[in-house]
Amino acid sequence: MALDRAHRQREEALRIALGRTPEQWSPVRHRAREVFDGLAVAGRRVLDVGAGIGTYSLYLTRVLDAAEAVALEPSAGTGGHADIMPRMRARLDAADDGRVRPVQQTFQAYAPAAPFDAVVLLNSINHLHETRAPLDRHPAALDAYRHAFARLHDWLAPGGALLINELHRVCLERYTSQLGLPRLFTREIDYDLHQTPETWARLAREAGFGDIRIRGVTPRRLAFLPAAVGRHRWMSLATNAMFVMQATRR
Repeated sequence: MALDRAHRQREEALRIALGRTPEQWSPVRHRAREVFDGLAVAGRRVLDVGAGIGTYSLYLTRVLDAAEAVALEPSAGTGGHADIMPRMRARLDAADDGRVRPVQQTFQAYAPAAPFDAVVLLNSINHLHETRAPLDRHPAALDAYRHAFARLHDWLAPGGALLINELHRVCLERYTSQLGLPRLFTREIDYDLHQTPETWARLAREAGFGDIRIRGVTPRRLAFLPAAVGRHRWMSLATNAMFVMQATRR
C-alpha cells in the first residue's frame, strides 16, 4: 500500500485515540495495510461482517475515509465472546468520529436498507456455517454458503467490492509443528474449520461476482520483502496461511 503523509497521520491519530502503544498498534497497522491495499472506500458505505470490537471498522472510516462503516456483530455472544459488543461500544466511544454504526445482529437475520459499496469479512466467513470438512463433502454447509454469497451479492451496489481475509486450511507450519518444530508465523488453531481460497472464489463466481483475485498477506516479520514476493500464494502457504480474496459485483 502506497502511503502518503496524510494517511500515516490518520493512522497515528487512530492509534492515539485507541490508547495503543506503537508496539501494540504495529500488528493491527500491518494487517490493515496488507488487507485493505487496493480497496477504494473513501466517501463510500462499507459493511464489516463479524466486526469484533470494531478496530478495522474504525480503520476503514478514520484512516481510509469511508463515509460509513456498519459494524455487524452477532447478537448472541457466548463464553469468551459474550463481551464483544460492550467492548466495541467502549472502543467506539473512545475513537469513533460518528461514522461507525454498530449493529448487533446475525448475518442470517441482517437486512440492509440500502446497498453497500464494499463488504469486508475479516476472519469471519468460515463462522457463518462452521464445518470441519471441505464444503464439497458437506452438502448442507455448501448450500448455506451458496445462500450466503447470494446475500453478499445482493447487499452490494453494482461495481461494489467484496473482500474476504481468511486463513487457508493448508499450512506448512500445521505439519512441521507436529514434528516438534517451532511456529514462527502461525498460532495453534483448528485449520479444518477453514476452507481454501479457491472454494470461496468458486462460490463468489457462482453468485455472480467477477474480477476475482486471490493473494497472500505478507507476514509482519517479513515486511521488508517486495509485495510480489511477500504476497505470493506459495509464500502464504509456507508462512502465515493468510490470504485475501477480492471480487466485484457485476
